[in-house]
Amino acid sequence: MAVDTYEDCFSTPQWLYDALDREFHFALDAAATPESAKCASYITPEEDALKVNWKKRSGGKPIFLNAPFHRDILPEFVKKAYDESQTGVVIVCVLPYYKSYAWYRNYVNEYAEVRQIQGPVVFNGFGVKAGKHAGNVRGPQSLDTVIAIFRAGQKGFSGPYVDRPKKGPAHQPAVEAGAARALPLPGNGERKGGTRASGPRATTKPTELPPAAYGKIYR
Repeated sequence: MAVDTYEDCFSTPQWLYDALDREFHFALDAAATPESAKCASYITPEEDALKVNWKKRSGGKPIFLNAPFHRDILPEFVKKAYDESQTGVVIVCVLPYYKSYAWYRNYVNEYAEVRQIQGPVVFNGFGVKAGKHAGNVRGPQSLDTVIAIFRAGQKGFSGPYVDRPKKGPAHQPAVEAGAARALPLPGNGERKGGTRASGPRATTKPTELPPAAYGKIYR
């Protein structure tokens, strides 16, 4: 598969994967690169997950899917997840909350257990090199997200909320993604008693994310 943008480059935050894995004990990551894979067994872009038998690769055990979010590819992955689930394997998908899209109405609403997440989820390694958002810098990006769980013969229904950790990476997304953060320093803009503190002006410069942090790049 080939795409010309980085609109699909979203690597799942570890806290979210861990919350799901505690319940489902995944045996396969159905769309990953070596840098972003969450399971020991995973399907790479070179293998083309849309042509692979997921149930056979997972041994019939639960499958995790954070598919490319690219508008032309995501619908195919959602359909593939549904089709595979009808063979008797549980497939848990991390999806953008695009409820007005046809794939969401036709598959997620109709056949998935949908679990909401309070507030947006910060994904690692987002960026765009083409299209209407051309020039965006690679880095963390937050999206309204849902978990869609497909099972054989199931009709759509609302499941429980996914709990966020009270402390940790979910509350410090830039640190989790490996990006530098500008922190207030004494004498650099702090106000004391209504006046600006004196002192030398400090400057910070965000560091480039390492290639391994860029997430799932399908091209």
